[in-house]
Amino acid sequence: MKRKVASKRVNQRTNSDHVAAVQEDLLEGSSGSPPEQPEVPVGAKRLRSSRTYAPVIQKPPRRVSRGGLKDIMNIPVEIASHLEPADLVVLTRTNRRFRAMLLQVSSKEVWRHAEANVPGLPRCPRGMTEPRYAAYLFSKHCTLCGCSATSRPDPYLRVRLCASCRQFRLVDHSTLSTYGTLGVDKTIIFYSKVIKPNKSSPDCAYSLVDEIEAVLETQRKFIREDDEEGLFNWVCNRRREVAVAQEDALRMDHFIKSAEAFATRQSIWEKKEKRRIIIERLKALGWTDDDMIFDDRVAKIWNRLMDNEQLVLEDCWVKAVPSICDVLNQQRELRIGNAECKRLQTEIQHLYDRVIYVARITHPFRSILNSVGIDLTRPLETFPYSPEERCISLRNPFPSFEVVITWEPFASDIEFSDLNREGVDKLFNARRARIENSLWNWRSGVERQLVEKFENSSALTPSDIVLTAKGKAVVEPELSLDTLFLLRADTVFKQSPSSRSPSLPQFYPGLVSVNFEEMDWTYQTLEGYRSRNSDHLAINPSRHEAYIEAHTIARSILAQMGMPNATHFELLAMGRNFECARCPFAVNLTWSSLIHHYVVEDHIWKTWQMKSTPKLTQYPIVLRNTHDLSTSGPLVRIIADKNGSEDSSSVEEEVEYQMVIHLQDAHDISNVVENLHYGYEGLEIDDWGSVWDAFYDDHPSV
Repeated sequence: MKRKVASKRVNQRTNSDHVAAVQEDLLEGSSGSPPEQPEVPVGAKRLRSSRTYAPVIQKPPRRVSRGGLKDIMNIPVEIASHLEPADLVVLTRTNRRFRAMLLQVSSKEVWRHAEANVPGLPRCPRGMTEPRYAAYLFSKHCTLCGCSATSRPDPYLRVRLCASCRQFRLVDHSTLSTYGTLGVDKTIIFYSKVIKPNKSSPDCAYSLVDEIEAVLETQRKFIREDDEEGLFNWVCNRRREVAVAQEDALRMDHFIKSAEAFATRQSIWEKKEKRRIIIERLKALGWTDDDMIFDDRVAKIWNRLMDNEQLVLEDCWVKAVPSICDVLNQQRELRIGNAECKRLQTEIQHLYDRVIYVARITHPFRSILNSVGIDLTRPLETFPYSPEERCISLRNPFPSFEVVITWEPFASDIEFSDLNREGVDKLFNARRARIENSLWNWRSGVERQLVEKFENSSALTPSDIVLTAKGKAVVEPELSLDTLFLLRADTVFKQSPSSRSPSLPQFYPGLVSVNFEEMDWTYQTLEGYRSRNSDHLAINPSRHEAYIEAHTIARSILAQMGMPNATHFELLAMGRNFECARCPFAVNLTWSSLIHHYVVEDHIWKTWQMKSTPKLTQYPIVLRNTHDLSTSGPLVRIIADKNGSEDSSSVEEEVEYQMVIHLQDAHDISNVVENLHYGYEGLEIDDWGSVWDAFYDDHPSV
């Protein structure tokens, strides 16, 4: 029964569906009023229609490919593999999606491909991830705090630190043994010698505080867990890591230095290229190479303009052209002015050289120099001194150009702005006699001022002066008494004030205003050498005074030599053939250095006399001034060249003999005892005063 009911219901649904379909077809086919159709009884068979239908062509089934866009997500990874690590670091900081994609473990190959795109980049060190390695090398941020850091990365600590972290996060590696309460094993801590907290910090090895604390925490963990074996294994592994890290650091350090050198060369090349473009544009506007050779006063402004990276851009160039032209116009004016000054200086120097030529051919002391064997035409062969000493000692007294230009033959008519070479020569020849007269007047005035230094000191009255050369009196009508007095060997001057104590002796005309070794020399054809600072060589009487001590010593020595009125030119020509007769160990001296030697010895004696020395011995030690001029005995020895072929034994005997002579003369010791009164180098005697007294207790008659 149930099946029949079910089939009946199915039939009813089928019939009703069929009726509805027929009605729908009728409605679609109607074009106004529906046509009359015969009634079809319910449940009757469907009437066949006489209409024909076109055959239905069925299309072949389409094969749908699923997942065709799944590889689109790999495109960023493919692109990233062609970038450099620095670009990937920037991408990780762009947005979260890129950061998540590039920092996942599966992106390791992307970073490795990027590292391969950098020539010479060492592989990622053990203990560092590829992203951290890239950020450490190529990011301009502090590894610890993230602040901006422009310092170079440290290959040994594997960090790039800002100024603040360098100051407070570094610790001296040598102090790790006392770090904290128990200290830290230095062999398990990374250290670096290329970084320090600041410029004033000592140059030593430094370590990171953060790493030290991490190592201490790991050690505490093993101690808390009572894992001695684990701690031992960890320390061993840590030491191996530190050793390997040092090897990796050498490769990274080489890469960093190479990259810095390449960046420097690249920057220089880029600057040169930009300057080339700018210069070509300026030449197109009519400027020349000479216009772009800048004076120091304009160079800073010009360099600031040329270093502007935006200047090569067309719009920026158009805006900057007026400013650049102003700078070039300013430089052109300076260049024209400098060229005029240089031309003027050249003409003035030519004038000065003409005046010097007169001084050279009219040397006032030429006859005296020739008489003592000094030939001014060949001073190198006839004067045994350095070129500088020769220049000073044999020079013709001559003023600086600042003085020459004030002389009447020049100052009255010559306008330097109109000078030219031909005009200078013509005017000079016309006024040569007046120039020579002005030179003589200047020298006479200087000599008079120098002589007054001695007249005021009451050391010597140059009223009845005699000057001799090779034992013959000098008779030169053109030389005044002042000149003859100044050329004597006992007329000695010193600087006032002097930086030396005692001062060096100086003789006319070799008077200078600074210490001889402080001069700055430049070669000249006239007198061998001339100082760059003309004021150094200018004879300035106000800077000199009579050297009374040296004058007294010179007179005494000259009297012993039988040359009381000799010119100092004669003694200068003798060179280093003087010896102090009062010194047991004498050296070869010049006349000037011999005088200075006696002045120094007298100064030492007087200084010692003013000091209160403690009493070291019971038996007094006799002290005598061996260089006292009032004592009898020779003051100087004239020697020939010493023979340097003496053997060491004869030299040692001579030294011992001279020591005995010194003890007898200076300390009045008749019986000299070795290791008491004298000893060889290295001899040390404890409580020497007691040894001295004990000896004289045993030998009271000595």
